[in-house]
Amino acid sequence: MAIRQEANTPLIVTIGVASAVLLIVVTFGVEAWFLYEEQRETESKWKQSRNLVLEDMRQTQTQNIRSKAKLPIEEAMKQIVAKSGSAAPAGKPDEAHK
Repeated sequence: MAIRQEANTPLIVTIGVASAVLLIVVTFGVEAWFLYEEQRETESKWKQSRNLVLEDMRQTQTQNIRSKAKLPIEEAMKQIVAKSGSAAPAGKPDEAHK
């Protein structure tokens, strides 16, 4: 009985092409997964980080608002009109003086 010495070339080429395609798909899949996880981690860290400048600014504003004397809105409007000298908006002529 004789032993076959020929290689099955079509089978070898098919296995090689299938392996190359599988390797490319796995490579792109792992890269996409890595980028997704990296983005999730970055978003998580941004949500956990504190903006100290903004927090200080808001705290200062809140203290300024709470420390001012409370004044009824009607009285505040009268004082603003008295300081400006007229009830017309800035930059527009007063309708009553025409």
